[in-house]
Amino acid sequence: MLAKGDVDMRFLTIICAAVFLVTALPAAAVPPPQAPMPDWPAVELKASQGDSEAQVSLGDKAATSDKTAALTWYEKADAQGNAEAHTRLLGLQINQSLFVALKAAAETGDLKARYDYNDALRWQINGWGEAYSVETVRDLAQAGYAKAQADLGRYYIGLFGLPAYSWIPPEDRVDTLPKAVVWLEKAVAQDEDSAMLPLATAYALDSPLRDPERMEYWLQKVAYRPLPDHTNTALGDSDPEKLVRYRTLVALDALCPYYLGAPFSGTLAYQTNSIPSLKSPPDYAKARTCYRRRMTFHQADESDYILAELLEHGMGGERDLTEAAALYQAMAEDPTRDDAIKPAAMAHLGLIHAELGETQAADVWFQLMTRFKPYGIQELPLEAPYVLPQEVYDESDLMTRAISTAPGVSAGLTTAQRQANSEDVQSWLAAHPYGPPPPPIP
Repeated sequence: MLAKGDVDMRFLTIICAAVFLVTALPAAAVPPPQAPMPDWPAVELKASQGDSEAQVSLGDKAATSDKTAALTWYEKADAQGNAEAHTRLLGLQINQSLFVALKAAAETGDLKARYDYNDALRWQINGWGEAYSVETVRDLAQAGYAKAQADLGRYYIGLFGLPAYSWIPPEDRVDTLPKAVVWLEKAVAQDEDSAMLPLATAYALDSPLRDPERMEYWLQKVAYRPLPDHTNTALGDSDPEKLVRYRTLVALDALCPYYLGAPFSGTLAYQTNSIPSLKSPPDYAKARTCYRRRMTFHQADESDYILAELLEHGMGGERDLTEAAALYQAMAEDPTRDDAIKPAAMAHLGLIHAELGETQAADVWFQLMTRFKPYGIQELPLEAPYVLPQEVYDESDLMTRAISTAPGVSAGLTTAQRQANSEDVQSWLAAHPYGPPPPPIP
């Protein structure tokens, strides 16, 4: 049993960070010219004189901060037959109806209605003269509403190691992580899904509250629950069922490497600092189960490769060369894979078939391996965290072992077998194109 706080600082990193998309221009690229800022006094003058295009421009300017003003300008332009104004007006009227309905429901005092209205003020219905209120979140949390408790806990986690949010009074900006844990524990006691990953994060952070067993418990709780049918796991998707799948994926991406004791960067999206952690000793049986679960998401990653290695080398259970070979072959034949996993999988296949005495099949995979990675063939095909820890299984000599084994395999074949293998290789390459066509076999 792992003692509380018994965490090796060298390895597993659970990154609790929101996902940001950053696009950088190449060094030699010239940024496109920026459109000049409108002369707003001139636009306002034209709008007051009845210019519908100017009226639409003023409506667009006001739409995010003052929707009532935007509505007025769109109505003026729509009255003149401006098609763009008509489209914008319809959208804004729908938004206004939503605002009115949510506000009316919130005024009944129902906790869920108050939460939904306040939450919608952040994004969906902002600009109608009312603003999102953290004090409302605090009031709802104190009243026992689980989603508000989870929100408040996440806010306090966000303060851990980061500049304090302005809404928190100075006297409340101390011991924020214990406060986060208090509110998150209240939320999960009501089975609030949105609180479970933040709570795992809180117990993983480098603090006196660090508790690897509790971190593992909450990651497992999220990772192994029943899943809805949706396959879309895009961050920010508002569909609750898709959000469940996304959170499950995040939990698995932290939990599976944790069982290996391998370095990893996950996406627990509540904190921007690294959280070193290691399960010691690694639990390969749990890792097998975890990576099988991770594979159900059908995303091109390294889960299948790591599971195949565990099976091939009998880690966490009996050796299973048959299933390992099936996994490696699926990777080798996957047209979407263009990474180092493809030739590495071929090398594994050659070695497995050679071990089983299936020399003709081994020879085919060795030939394909050299075609798919003709240069730097002896270099490490994969880097951590995509392989098992080196102290457990050193893969740095994978290609060297495959290359040294291949000549002996080929030498044991008859001329007819070599000819048949050459034809099989050409047929396989024709059926599984990968990058530029390989040179003909000499």
